Amino acid sequence: MANYENMSASEAQRLAKQGDTEAMRRLSMAYIQGDGVSKDLDKAFEWILEAAELGNIEAMAEMADIYRSIEQFDKAFYWDEKAANQGRAMSMYNLSVHYRDGLGVPTSREKHHYWYEQGKQNGFPPS
Repeated sequence: MANYENMSASEAQRLAKQGDTEAMRRLSMAYIQGDGVSKDLDKAFEWILEAAELGNIEAMAEMADIYRSIEQFDKAFYWDEKAANQGRAMSMYNLSVHYRDGLGVPTSREKHHYWYEQGKQNGFPPS
């Protein structure tokens, strides 16, 4: 098991090229921070997107956060929904907010309550 937190950018790059989605996430952070590589937000985005597309749940959530931060709520919803459907509780909660506030989707009290309860049953928001 690789230690991703302390992994060098070159090791992350080697593993990422082999399809390791956690290494892709680490490499994305390296490009954001300029840690062992030149800062490059485009490359950071490419690696986190690839990790998300390959099914990494945390990368999906990070994609949702990126899109939410630039108010592209339909894309944020897309990634939150993918992560929620794979069991990520905070993404379930985020879906409830999308439906409550009409962010990227039409408002729906039913869907808001459904996803809020799903998140709660899975531990988010914490009690």
